[in-house]
Amino acid sequence: MQTIHEQLIFQLIENRQATSQVEIAQRLDLPSNTVHGIVNRLLRNEVIRADRIERRGRGRPIQHYCVFKKTRVMAIQWLGSVWHAGVFLDNQVVGKIQKRISPLLNNCQEALQMLREFRDMTLQQAGLTSKDIDGTVLGINAVRVPNERILNSSVIPWIREFSEEKLAKELECDIRLETYYSQSRTVSELRVRAGDNIHNLVIFNVGDGVSSQGLSLDPIWASQHRIWGEMGHIVVDPDGPICGCGHRGCLEALISGPAILRKVRSDVQNGVQTRLAEYTGVLPAEFFSQLEMLERSGGDSYANTIVQELIRRCAWAVSVIVNLLHPDVIVMSGYVLEGRDEWRNRILAAAKSLILYGEKETIPLEFPKAGAEDYLRDLAASFSTSQTEPKGMVENLSRN
Repeated sequence: MQTIHEQLIFQLIENRQATSQVEIAQRLDLPSNTVHGIVNRLLRNEVIRADRIERRGRGRPIQHYCVFKKTRVMAIQWLGSVWHAGVFLDNQVVGKIQKRISPLLNNCQEALQMLREFRDMTLQQAGLTSKDIDGTVLGINAVRVPNERILNSSVIPWIREFSEEKLAKELECDIRLETYYSQSRTVSELRVRAGDNIHNLVIFNVGDGVSSQGLSLDPIWASQHRIWGEMGHIVVDPDGPICGCGHRGCLEALISGPAILRKVRSDVQNGVQTRLAEYTGVLPAEFFSQLEMLERSGGDSYANTIVQELIRRCAWAVSVIVNLLHPDVIVMSGYVLEGRDEWRNRILAAAKSLILYGEKETIPLEFPKAGAEDYLRDLAASFSTSQTEPKGMVENLSRN
């Protein structure tokens, strides 16, 4: 007879919330030998199968599992100017993950053209054609308007023209849209930290937009509680620049990649002397690498001022996250901040002065451990879980 623990473990693996025995035991608060026995039974009955093996340093390799399905899915993540794509068969990547950086697009037709080109390039690299895949999942930097099917985005203001029906018709494939908040980036980040006793985290993203999204796990009911708000659309300067949301002085309008680049371009046109003038024609993702190097080298007071203001604003945002939610870890992502250790240390020091007992508080401020392949794999899995359940699942689960 099918047990409640078998059902819960199957659901965790199917939804990609926990895919290794370590994660499952942590989520359900079960003894490891109990989880081991149930997983082996599900393997024997071909309800699940072995997936990828994760290796961390010198520790024992970690075996992950997935539902026993045969689905070839293309996953595309489109955050604005940064794109990633890959093809997955049974959660294994086919070929290589592709990345592209583009200007922010101006209309739906430009986006459709970019999607076609990026899709075809990814398929060609994998040795496939569009007829070889069962469907496509597109993760976009947008939200759905409450109680409506309309999309909205401060980064992609014309996104309202998009819909699954229109994309399916234009791209001639079965397609599913995953909005920013429904994407499982937080799940991916929690998964790679399964052995670190992390039960909740918040991703603070600064790229083409500014956002925070979190996830808190309930090990008793094997459930997850998403934590999201509009960090990027808190008005911090009522007299500041217009934001893509229509308000004035939002945090996103002050520290996002395009916002800072627009400010530098405007200041240069108004006569400000800075070596950053050489880089005002590059894409935002490239601009910040130049800004970091220039500020580190010294000798450009304007560049120093730009970085100092960015760090001050980010520290304020981190202090808000800690004071309101106190997560186990805050993950700093997005091309503005990710990988910039010196900036992270300065943000951390400044944030402590804004937090109650901050000087004694340990603020775990980290960079992402999950990569593009992890995020895309979970996007691809969301397509599979939206389809019918594996044939014979109930029968197989009931075998002993």
